[in-house]
Amino acid sequence: MYQAPGATLLSANRPPGGAMTNVKLSMNYFSTHHQGDRDMAAYALFRNLSVNDAEGLAKYRANVPAIVQAAGGRYIVRGGAWDTIEGPADVPPILIEFASMDALNKWYHSKEYRPWRELRHRSAKYYAIFMDGYTPPKAVEN
Repeated sequence: MYQAPGATLLSANRPPGGAMTNVKLSMNYFSTHHQGDRDMAAYALFRNLSVNDAEGLAKYRANVPAIVQAAGGRYIVRGGAWDTIEGPADVPPILIEFASMDALNKWYHSKEYRPWRELRHRSAKYYAIFMDGYTPPKAVEN
Protein backbone atom coordinates (compact mmCIF):
# COMPACT_ATOMS: atom_id res chain seq x y z
CA MET A 1 0.00 0.00 0.00
CA TYR A 2 1.33 3.46 -0.91
CA GLN A 3 1.83 5.79 2.02
CA ALA A 4 2.61 9.50 1.55
CA PRO A 5 5.73 10.78 3.32
CA GLY A 6 4.74 11.86 6.82
CA ALA A 7 1.45 9.94 6.76
CA THR A 8 1.18 7.29 9.43
CA LEU A 9 -1.13 4.30 9.11
CA LEU A 10 -2.96 4.12 12.43
CA SER A 11 -5.18 1.13 11.68
CA ALA A 12 -6.80 -0.80 8.84
CA ASN A 13 -8.96 -3.88 8.52
CA ARG A 14 -8.58 -6.16 5.51
CA PRO A 15 -10.44 -9.45 5.34
CA PRO A 16 -8.60 -12.19 3.41
CA GLY A 17 -8.96 -11.37 -0.28
CA GLY A 18 -11.03 -8.27 0.46
CA ALA A 19 -10.64 -4.53 0.28
CA MET A 20 -9.29 -2.50 3.19
CA THR A 21 -11.94 -0.98 5.40
CA ASN A 22 -11.85 1.42 8.33
CA VAL A 23 -8.51 2.91 7.28
CA LYS A 24 -7.26 5.60 9.63
CA LEU A 25 -4.25 7.73 8.75
CA SER A 26 -2.44 10.45 10.58
CA MET A 27 -1.97 12.96 7.79
CA ASN A 28 0.88 14.99 9.25
CA TYR A 29 2.33 15.30 5.75
CA PHE A 30 -0.65 17.25 4.46
CA SER A 31 -1.11 19.44 7.51
CA THR A 32 2.56 20.44 7.67
CA HIS A 33 3.46 20.62 3.97
CA HIS A 34 0.47 22.69 2.85
CA GLN A 35 0.07 25.22 5.64
CA GLY A 36 1.01 28.07 3.33
CA ASP A 37 -1.30 26.85 0.56
CA ARG A 38 -4.65 27.55 2.22
CA ASP A 39 -5.75 29.54 -0.84
CA MET A 40 -5.23 26.76 -3.38
CA ALA A 41 -8.23 24.86 -4.72
CA ALA A 42 -9.54 22.09 -2.48
CA TYR A 43 -11.64 19.07 -3.33
CA ALA A 44 -14.28 16.97 -1.57
CA LEU A 45 -14.37 13.38 -2.79
CA PHE A 46 -17.41 11.32 -1.83
CA ARG A 47 -17.82 7.62 -2.57
CA ASN A 48 -21.10 5.87 -1.87
CA LEU A 49 -20.62 2.55 -0.09
CA SER A 50 -24.22 1.57 0.61
CA VAL A 51 -27.75 2.98 0.60
CA ASN A 52 -30.35 2.21 3.24
CA ASP A 53 -32.93 4.91 2.31
CA ALA A 54 -33.11 5.55 -1.44
CA GLU A 55 -35.87 8.14 -1.09
CA GLY A 56 -33.88 10.15 1.46
CA LEU A 57 -30.76 9.98 -0.70
CA ALA A 58 -32.74 11.13 -3.78
CA LYS A 59 -33.99 14.13 -1.79
CA TYR A 60 -30.40 14.90 -0.73
CA ARG A 61 -29.12 14.66 -4.33
CA ALA A 62 -31.89 16.94 -5.61
CA ASN A 63 -31.29 19.71 -3.05
CA VAL A 64 -27.58 19.81 -2.26
CA PRO A 65 -26.22 21.09 -5.62
CA ALA A 66 -27.81 24.51 -5.03
CA ILE A 67 -26.19 24.68 -1.57
CA VAL A 68 -22.80 23.67 -3.02
CA GLN A 69 -23.12 26.35 -5.71
CA ALA A 70 -24.20 29.03 -3.20
CA ALA A 71 -21.06 28.24 -1.16
CA GLY A 72 -18.83 28.71 -4.22
CA GLY A 73 -18.38 25.01 -4.99
CA ARG A 74 -18.72 23.30 -8.33
CA TYR A 75 -19.13 19.67 -9.25
CA ILE A 76 -16.19 18.29 -11.23
CA VAL A 77 -17.53 14.70 -11.32
CA ARG A 78 -21.13 13.73 -10.58
CA GLY A 79 -22.55 10.70 -12.36
CA GLY A 80 -22.08 10.18 -16.07
CA ALA A 81 -20.33 7.39 -17.92
CA TRP A 82 -17.48 5.64 -16.12
CA ASP A 83 -15.31 2.52 -16.19
CA THR A 84 -13.65 0.79 -13.27
CA ILE A 85 -10.09 0.12 -14.41
CA GLU A 86 -8.59 -1.13 -11.13
CA GLY A 87 -10.03 -2.20 -7.79
CA PRO A 88 -13.58 -2.58 -6.58
CA ALA A 89 -15.85 0.31 -7.52
CA ASP A 90 -19.51 -0.19 -8.23
CA VAL A 91 -20.53 3.48 -8.30
CA PRO A 92 -18.63 6.53 -9.53
CA PRO A 93 -17.31 8.98 -6.94
CA ILE A 94 -18.45 12.58 -6.60
CA LEU A 95 -15.79 15.28 -6.78
CA ILE A 96 -16.56 18.87 -5.75
CA GLU A 97 -14.11 21.76 -6.12
CA PHE A 98 -13.91 24.77 -3.79
CA ALA A 99 -11.62 27.80 -3.96
CA SER A 100 -9.76 26.73 -0.80
CA MET A 101 -9.78 24.23 2.06
CA ASP A 102 -11.25 26.99 4.24
CA ALA A 103 -14.17 27.45 1.79
CA LEU A 104 -14.71 23.68 1.64
CA ASN A 105 -14.83 23.36 5.42
CA LYS A 106 -17.09 26.39 5.72
CA TRP A 107 -19.57 24.72 3.32
CA TYR A 108 -19.39 21.31 5.01
CA HIS A 109 -19.97 22.73 8.49
CA SER A 110 -22.51 25.40 7.45
CA LYS A 111 -26.00 25.61 8.93
CA GLU A 112 -27.35 25.43 5.36
CA TYR A 113 -25.69 22.08 4.64
CA ARG A 114 -26.00 20.54 8.13
CA PRO A 115 -29.56 19.11 7.76
CA TRP A 116 -28.68 17.67 4.35
CA ARG A 117 -25.47 16.12 5.68
CA GLU A 118 -27.49 14.54 8.48
CA LEU A 119 -30.01 13.22 5.92
CA ARG A 120 -27.15 11.72 3.90
CA HIS A 121 -25.76 10.06 7.03
CA ARG A 122 -29.17 8.51 7.73
CA SER A 123 -29.73 7.50 4.10
CA ALA A 124 -26.38 6.08 3.03
CA LYS A 125 -22.83 5.26 4.03
CA TYR A 126 -20.07 7.22 2.28
CA TYR A 127 -16.36 7.74 2.36
CA ALA A 128 -15.66 11.48 2.38
CA ILE A 129 -12.17 12.84 1.79
CA PHE A 130 -11.08 16.48 1.68
CA MET A 131 -7.85 17.22 -0.14
CA ASP A 132 -5.81 20.14 -1.40
CA GLY A 133 -5.34 20.62 -5.10
CA TYR A 134 -1.88 20.40 -6.56
CA THR A 135 0.12 23.49 -7.39
CA PRO A 136 3.25 22.59 -9.32
CA PRO A 137 6.46 24.20 -8.12
CA LYS A 138 7.40 27.41 -9.89
CA ALA A 139 10.17 27.14 -12.43
CA VAL A 140 13.46 28.62 -11.30
CA GLU A 141 14.85 31.18 -13.71
CA ASN A 142 18.59 31.24 -14.36
